[in-house]
Amino acid sequence: LQAIGNLEVRGALVTGGLDANTTALFRVGNGITATAGSVTLSAGSFVVPVGIRASDDIRLSAVTTMNTGDLSAGDSLFLTAPGSIITGNIDAGTVNPAPLASGVLFATSTDFISTGAINVAGSATLSGELGVFTGDITAPGGIALLDTGGIETGALTTSDTGFIYIASHLSLPQIGFDTAGNPLFADLLASAPTRLIGDITVFGPVSTSQFVAAATGNVSVSGLVNAGRTSLSSGGDVTLTGSFVGSDDLIVVADGNGTFDNITAAGEVSISTGLVLQLAAVEAGDRISLVAG
Repeated sequence: LQAIGNLEVRGALVTGGLDANTTALFRVGNGITATAGSVTLSAGSFVVPVGIRASDDIRLSAVTTMNTGDLSAGDSLFLTAPGSIITGNIDAGTVNPAPLASGVLFATSTDFISTGAINVAGSATLSGELGVFTGDITAPGGIALLDTGGIETGALTTSDTGFIYIASHLSLPQIGFDTAGNPLFADLLASAPTRLIGDITVFGPVSTSQFVAAATGNVSVSGLVNAGRTSLSSGGDVTLTGSFVGSDDLIVVADGNGTFDNITAAGEVSISTGLVLQLAAVEAGDRISLVAG
């Protein structure tokens, strides 16, 4: 389908696969279903309130904004827009997966990104320059949340070889791609994180192999942190209201206060705060360094 003006479908759009573009508004009132292929859409803006399901990939590119309901892809899901991206829940490669599904989510915006819960078979990358706001995220391959305006999420879960990397959107170019178009994170994970401008708030537990979070504001996790090597860097306060259970080092640098529940780490524990340091208990397999004020 191709159009110069608005392209609108009042009811549902059901097809084997869909490849459509328009320079203006693309609206489908009762959702899109591709039963035997991908959905590839390019438009001035998207409004698909009921959502999109494809048996293969979903690829959406907007000139301005994107507003959809739930997005469900048998394989991977790619979203890009200079304006805001607003979606419901997202799954990729987890519900009726395509054969050999990568299960990747990759979303970029120069505005903000807001989603519901995310459940993918591979990795999840969301980069928004004015904020990233999500529900719980499950992504065995890893989670990269990059931003300038602050990040709020629910629980974050990867596999025991995955990672969670939360930092400035300036780190986005360090993510490469393989020949199949799947993201590669080696350069990102090897780099020192740049603090995003704003706060990082995780409303739930964190489970991963490597946990990196860096912000000019506060860094807060309100559940159990079960992680490998962990680096938390904050221009404000660092607060872990649940216990920290680590299989490697815990390194914390906070320009403000540091508030922690029980800490157990197999490696080193190093916590440095510019103001007050409070913790319930600490146990480390290597050395312990606690510096306050």
